[in-house]
Amino acid sequence: MNDKGSHSSRSNIAWLGVAVLTIVAAATSAHACFVCVVPYQSILDKVETSNEAMIASAVNKQQSTWNVVRIIRGPNIEVGQIVTANSDRVMGSDQSQLLWRAKPDDPWIIESHVDQELLEFLNAAVALSSKLPDQPTVRQQSQYYRFFLQYLEHTHPQISDSAYNKIARAPYEVLRQIATELDPDQLLAWIENPSEQTRRSLYITLLGICGGERELATINRWIDGDQQTTENLGALLAARAELSGEETIRLIETSYLPNRERTLSELIAAINALRVHGQADGKVSRARILASFQLLMRERPALVEMIIEDCARWEDWSIAPKLMEIYASGNQPWNNAMILKYLGACPLPGPNSL
Repeated sequence: MNDKGSHSSRSNIAWLGVAVLTIVAAATSAHACFVCVVPYQSILDKVETSNEAMIASAVNKQQSTWNVVRIIRGPNIEVGQIVTANSDRVMGSDQSQLLWRAKPDDPWIIESHVDQELLEFLNAAVALSSKLPDQPTVRQQSQYYRFFLQYLEHTHPQISDSAYNKIARAPYEVLRQIATELDPDQLLAWIENPSEQTRRSLYITLLGICGGERELATINRWIDGDQQTTENLGALLAARAELSGEETIRLIETSYLPNRERTLSELIAAINALRVHGQADGKVSRARILASFQLLMRERPALVEMIIEDCARWEDWSIAPKLMEIYASGNQPWNNAMILKYLGACPLPGPNSL
């Protein structure tokens, strides 16, 4: 290959690496379900990531002063305290607003009006979260996330959004514990509702867990039809694998990983479906998923960053020789830190010599 062609090839590989890292970062949060889309932060997300959150009423709109009437979280504020928060969205002194800030020295952010129903939900959710240990078991997580199932599609949009985000971020092994309480017909209705497009990935995932032969036929039809989109293909394949087991893994191995006509988004969706089941180690064994990862390493080495952390977490060191080759070649410099972290943890002789 001439220098111009070699430079073009390296540029294409570099672009692919950046694209994959961007998409994977958006899809991966701790051990959350890799195929469920969370489009934006909910009001509960903001409260739970805050250092302090409170309900306050406007005292003087010209001076932007607020009176603390209820504390949701935070040790440094008191009821009756007057704080300053600037906003163009003050709705009147008779309406309570949610104020929060990420750090004690940050300015207060005025989020929105909070009615009694929403306040009770936020308080209950924060109280439940505070009771979770730092490393909760699957059973403890299931008890926690089960609280939010009742609020999916709640009539209050902020409560519904908050519940959706919670369930969509739950680990797949937790979803397998709680989804059996859901009605497949209700999930089908939500999936087929045109206004629920951003929530379809979660509802499809849940349908795969609580459904049966009828739902498998429906999911097969969707994969072959217009329900397959970039956002929900991973969920469709994960749900299909939950219902059909290794047959879907073979489909991914024959129709996705080696297929050069598949787009990058389709490949990432298929790999994320594998990752979901590898993490859960349930309907499809982790050992079977790791066998698929070996095929991935051979067919799609440029996508290896998607599985490095999974393999390290599962203490699978079989990809170490290939990672050493990639590191030595210098073809994927964006992966060096991740590769070195994996090889540094690997107990086998050889990798630690790098």
